[in-house]
Amino acid sequence: MHAQRDVLPVNRRHQYDLSIDTVAAGILAALIAVPSPISASLSIGGALSLALTPVTFPAVWRNARGRWLLIATLALVPMGWLVAQTSLLQDTGRTFNTQFFLYQAALPVGLLASLTGAHWCITRLGLQRFLLLAFTGLLVAGPFSFSQDNPWKYGLALPISILAILFIVRNRLLFGLAVTTLAAVSIASNFRSWTAILAITAALVVFERSSWTVPSASRVISLGLVTLAAVGLVAWLVFKASTAGLLGDYLEQRTNNQLSASEGNLLLGGRPEWGAAIALFRENPLGIGIGVTPSSEDYWLAIRNMPLGSQGLQDISNVAKSFLQGQVNLHSVFWTFWAVYGVAGMIFSFLALVYLAHATTLAVAKLQRLNVRAATVLLMLSTTWDILFSPITVAATLAIALATALHVFDDSDVAPIPMEDSRHETSPIH
Repeated sequence: MHAQRDVLPVNRRHQYDLSIDTVAAGILAALIAVPSPISASLSIGGALSLALTPVTFPAVWRNARGRWLLIATLALVPMGWLVAQTSLLQDTGRTFNTQFFLYQAALPVGLLASLTGAHWCITRLGLQRFLLLAFTGLLVAGPFSFSQDNPWKYGLALPISILAILFIVRNRLLFGLAVTTLAAVSIASNFRSWTAILAITAALVVFERSSWTVPSASRVISLGLVTLAAVGLVAWLVFKASTAGLLGDYLEQRTNNQLSASEGNLLLGGRPEWGAAIALFRENPLGIGIGVTPSSEDYWLAIRNMPLGSQGLQDISNVAKSFLQGQVNLHSVFWTFWAVYGVAGMIFSFLALVYLAHATTLAVAKLQRLNVRAATVLLMLSTTWDILFSPITVAATLAIALATALHVFDDSDVAPIPMEDSRHETSPIH
């Protein structure tokens, strides 16, 4: 049965399919990442996916890896509630806020709905068409949702990069030109992390492959080590370029200031919120809890452990602002999920990171078409960055990346994918 499935490439199977399912999947894909004006926890496509749960849920549940992901997501709210009960008893300065509870409880629901909806769309449209529609929708919605201070850095970089790669890249030369152009725009926009992500993507995508069959465990591990080496090398090069002023005066000054404030630790200097998160974790290893507003002790513990160089900068930081508003926002999906959902939040984040890393290695090994391989790797790497260093507003993108990872897992387990041939551009995964 699997052999029959692989006789006809996915792109041809979907080429003239205008069934109701395909049209519905196309509409849903275009809306899956579009923010909802009603709820910050749920995209428009997520709301539609929620209504289509009887249709979209079973496919992910039948997937072994998808089932673990669903269980981890479903466990977030009940585990966060248990943490909240313990947290409120531990610190009487903390209070329970129903409004915050509803928002934080709706977030896993929106994530789950977007994940199942995105996965269903991929099975109906194929990966390439889904990515085109999803990021076109996100780009069109950009003026209504992205920050105007630095639109490239705070919204446009991901959709434009993905779409440019999917539309333009047909060979390594065009890929190099696309990455160089996108990196130049990122440097001009003072977006050093995106410059690094593009460089790592380029290093992995052009990695020479021998005759691939189904990757063995040793080959996947080798690719994983190559990925880690590429990440380390590019991070070091970007760091050196920043401190030497090769990426502009602004990034040179900012990098040096961060190093000075954090006593040479670029991670804590670049993301001082990690200092706040680590301090909170040491005092509250189980988390703060869903719907719980932090106490004054939590506030002072968090902001005074951020290496910002002065108390004045600590007092006006985003962490300080969120705490004063009654929410724990640590500018990291990983740490914010821990604070709100406890150990369940950490487990979910760890599972997502493992899936993204594994999907990256499989994409490098298995995806034949250069543009899809590059777009997939870029999406996996950028989402990994978001989990570690971005706020929870990236939930829709996280769902898209995890759905893409599940698709790569599915098709990589079916049958060998032939070596790329310039005379034959089709692929079972596209």
